[in-house]
Amino acid sequence: TADGFARLAGDGAVEGVLDVHAGDPGIRFNDAACDPRGRALAGTMRYDEQPGDAVLYRLDPDPSRGWRAAPLRVDQGLCNGIGWSPDGSTLYFVDSLAHRIDACEYDPATGAVGHARVLADVSPDDGLPDGLCVDTEGGVWVAVHGGGQVRRYTPTGDLDGVV
Repeated sequence: TADGFARLAGDGAVEGVLDVHAGDPGIRFNDAACDPRGRALAGTMRYDEQPGDAVLYRLDPDPSRGWRAAPLRVDQGLCNGIGWSPDGSTLYFVDSLAHRIDACEYDPATGAVGHARVLADVSPDDGLPDGLCVDTEGGVWVAVHGGGQVRRYTPTGDLDGVV
């Protein structure tokens, strides 16, 4: 939801799980995905799209409160596409305002995020990198908002396809 994490009940009702930004009208959640073990990750953005306040969170159980939002990446611009390599050891993440797709070390057993490297930069003239998915070969497909393209990058960051 705009404020935090929710789940869909068996009858189709939306049930709130954890409000992270309730009462903060300047920030909302944007994109989300579940890792290979089923952990929920979700990123935020500012409504005014100013960089620096967005955070990528992981939803974790908390024995005292039920749930907590663990920050994985802070000081982001606009959290967008989230995906994993086929073996789950790399988290791909889009910061649209930075015009960048990052590849981060990821521990599928714990959900911990490690060292990040830039996988690809998208020129502002080409549009904004947006949502992404990863194919079975490890290719990273990224939608380019305003550019009319979907691009495929290899795990090393080479552009090898454009639709």
